[in-house]
Amino acid sequence: MRVREIQENSSKGLLQKAFSEYQNSLKHKESVQRKLENSLKRRESLSSEELPIVGYQVEQVYIDGLKQKIVYSDYKIEKCIKKLNKQLVKYKEDKRNLEIIKKIKEKHQVEYKKKISKLETRANDDFYCNSLNKNGVNFT
Repeated sequence: MRVREIQENSSKGLLQKAFSEYQNSLKHKESVQRKLENSLKRRESLSSEELPIVGYQVEQVYIDGLKQKIVYSDYKIEKCIKKLNKQLVKYKEDKRNLEIIKKIKEKHQVEYKKKISKLETRANDDFYCNSLNKNGVNFT
């Protein structure tokens, strides 16, 4: 049973780790999206000023890079979701296995207590009958 408890705790830790990775991926994507929005606003503000074309190109390259980061973030989020689902299934399986072991243990304990109770009752009855037989009482 201790092995099952260790497995469940291990699965729980891995599930928490996968969930935190998922949350970090979401935060990173949101951060990149904010940078993209700021960059788009900055590019629009450049149109009101007279600048060489290189300024627009530099900003456009930066925007394209941010868009690539967003695509990569989406890929990473999907990967985290798959990992999270896999860990969740493993955790549920380990938890279910532990519950089964606990139920089996409880069932065996109940059976053991019944068996001990029967043995004690039989021993008490034998003792009582033996003491009555010594005093001359016959049960036949």
